[in-house]
Amino acid sequence: MPNRDTHLGIAIMIGIVWVAFAFIFGLEDYIMYGWGLFFGAVLPDILDPWTEENRYDHRGFWHSRRLLRALYILLPITLFFGFAFNWIFAVFFIIVGYISHLWADSYRPTSWSRGLPY
Repeated sequence: MPNRDTHLGIAIMIGIVWVAFAFIFGLEDYIMYGWGLFFGAVLPDILDPWTEENRYDHRGFWHSRRLLRALYILLPITLFFGFAFNWIFAVFFIIVGYISHLWADSYRPTSWSRGLPY
C-alpha cells in the first residue's frame, strides 16, 4: 500500500477536479456528490480491510484489475444516465472515488508494494 502522502496527494487532485467539474456543470447537489466521492474512495479498504497479518496480500477482488476494468465500463454509462436521472450522479462519483483509490494503490513507491492483482 502506498504511503499516506501518496493517497492524500491523489485525493487532493481528485478534489480539485471535482470542484472544477461541479462548477462547470452547475451541479446543485455537490455536497452529496462529494460525499459519494469520499465514500467510493474508502470503500475498497472497507471491503478488503488491511491488517498487520495480511498486509502483503490483503488485496482481493475489491482491489483487482478485473474490478477496475468493470468500473471503467460503468463510468461513462453512469455519467450518461446521470444527466437524465440526477441521483445516478451520486453513483458516478462513488465509482470515481473507487477508481481513484485503486489508482493510488497501483502506484509502487516501495519494493514491497505489489500493485493491483489480476
